[in-house]
Amino acid sequence: RVAPSTGRLRIDKAGDATAYVPVAGARFAVVTAGGGAPVELVVGEDGRTPEVELPIRSHQVVEVEPPPGYLAAGPWTVDVRPGEVAMLEVLDRAVRGEIRLRKVDAATGDPLGFAGLTLRYDADADGAFDGAGDPVVAEVLSSRDPVVVADLLPGRYELREDLTPTGYQPLAEPLV
Repeated sequence: RVAPSTGRLRIDKAGDATAYVPVAGARFAVVTAGGGAPVELVVGEDGRTPEVELPIRSHQVVEVEPPPGYLAAGPWTVDVRPGEVAMLEVLDRAVRGEIRLRKVDAATGDPLGFAGLTLRYDADADGAFDGAGDPVVAEVLSSRDPVVVADLLPGRYELREDLTPTGYQPLAEPLV
């Protein structure tokens, strides 16, 4: 009996913000050690590429086009073995953003200090900020200068005023 001369490769892709930014459409190039034309793999709606048959040896996998909103990951070296499916699990990191928070007087627009503000992330994109899986990402005290909260994932956030400056009314509703 002759051993198979090829194996298969599949890439399973995830991102750290898939509730808002899907990973479908990411493109990978698989380059065989020793040459040959690269093989292109594209991630489908299910977060996976189709399996591709490759020669038995080491291959270099490069993410040539990350999905919109993500940074490229890799590269990786994958060993393809006879008759097996090599699985490469890839986690992409979403491009981060920031928000500048400042409490102001409604009549004058002057900045106010000492407002306690809580920023919560709707991680599951269900529209509810219920605390079950929706983390508080910042608790800040306002000042005359904007307070910067950095390293935020793409998505929906809720801003609550938990402490109101003396002589002022709290926000009637949280800001989303």
